[in-house]
Parts: sequence; C-alpha cells; structure tokens
Amino acid sequence: MIVGWRVTDEGVPSFLLSHPQMDSFEVIWQRIESYAGKKFTQIQGGEFTYEVIRGHVVPNRTNQQLPKSQFEEAFRLVPLENTIPLQHLRGPSYIFAILMDNRIRVSDW
Repeated sequence: MIVGWRVTDEGVPSFLLSHPQMDSFEVIWQRIESYAGKKFTQIQGGEFTYEVIRGHVVPNRTNQQLPKSQFEEAFRLVPLENTIPLQHLRGPSYIFAILMDNRIRVSDW
C-alpha cells in the first residue's frame, strides 16, 4: 500500500480510481501493476493472469514479455472495440484484455 493514499470503503486505494481528467499513462501503469496476479479475460474468452517484471507484463499463458511501451502506445488508442488497432503490437489480445478491463479503465474511457 502506498503511504498517504486514501482507501475507499471497498478497500481500493484512491490512486486506482478515476480522476476528473483522463488519467496519465503512469496512473494506468500503476493500475496494471496493482492487478498483477488477478484473472483477466481475452476477447475470445481465454483467461490468464500476469506478472509485471522489470517493466514488462508477462502473461502466464505465453512466453512473451509485453513491454510497458507497448501498453503506452495502445493507451493512445483507447477506447477499443477489438484488437484490430493493436495488431502491430506484441500480444494484442493480452493488451486489449488488460486495458479494456473495468479495473484498469475504471470510467476513464
């Protein structure tokens, strides 16, 4: 837990909640880091968890390491309806699943 941050009644640190303006990518990356180990669902229904290791998301269902920079590039494209705009990135279905998850996007997009 980060010292100095308020915690909601649901036990969620305030830094994970939406801000009046669109959150910067660093806030989104903090959310991504904080949900490591939790279950996420790909657009086709596949479930996975991930670790964050040295600035990379490492899903448990692949040997790929998805760099933070790929998420930052995808963040510029949100909201997304599908993975098509992400096909030039490594692991587009994982990036989509993480960025479009309600825990990560909150109500920002």
